[in-house]
Amino acid sequence: MDRDTDNWWELAVARNRAALTPIVTVLFLMAGLDEGGAATLPRRVFRRILKVLRPAETALRRLIMIAAHGIAVTVRAPAAPKYVPWWAVRRRARAKAAKAAPAETGRRAAPPPVVAAMRPGAAKPRPVPAHEICRRFGLAWAGPLPEPETSAARVPAFRLFDPLKRFAFEPEPAPAPPGRFDPAPDSEIGAKRICRRVAALKAALDDIGGEAIRLARMRARANQAWLSGRHVRGLRSSPVRAGWPPGWRKRPVHAIDDILRECDTLARNLPAKDPDTS
Repeated sequence: MDRDTDNWWELAVARNRAALTPIVTVLFLMAGLDEGGAATLPRRVFRRILKVLRPAETALRRLIMIAAHGIAVTVRAPAAPKYVPWWAVRRRARAKAAKAAPAETGRRAAPPPVVAAMRPGAAKPRPVPAHEICRRFGLAWAGPLPEPETSAARVPAFRLFDPLKRFAFEPEPAPAPPGRFDPAPDSEIGAKRICRRVAALKAALDDIGGEAIRLARMRARANQAWLSGRHVRGLRSSPVRAGWPPGWRKRPVHAIDDILRECDTLARNLPAKDPDTS
């Protein structure tokens, strides 16, 4: 079968997805996510999960990249932020207060409070809930309290781009003092962050089509920003970083290593095809 046909690439994605599914399922069970997620894990279990998690995430990114190849999306041009100078904000506030002031008093209306103009692109501050204000001031709150968010109900988004390499030169670490031993393998370690990564990996593996559309939109925004001459921090056109992929091992020690090799080779040899993203 010709490698340039779309059916060949779909079969390659399906074959590697079928190979990744049992490995991700084992990670899901080791992290205790079938029961809502474990708060802590033994250090030896934590290291086993991390040993397989990094190459599994990288392999899935390659599969999503292959699935997103050729998807045409329409991205709207971002609207320029409207900037209002401080003197215009104060003039509008004074005019509004003058209209609302009673005319029969004959007195000059009190000057309105100064409203600070927001800088372009600045995020609006979030309102503080009433129960949080009472808690800060030591007051009693008689109203209903919001339900806390659980990790099982909210699955974090899967990271579609490889983490960039750090080229900062750090000084050599100081040698360990004599008499210091490694921690016990059965000691407990916090597992909240690694459970979130495994949950995001499992959700992305179950919905490769949706993640491919999300990646196509992110790449289209990055290309549009580059063509318009705007520099947006965090936007990248390619999810694959230069050099060895994250989790790469020269000597395979697990089945995930062979899957990562194949997925990385397929992603780096995609046919040249530039979809229309206008």
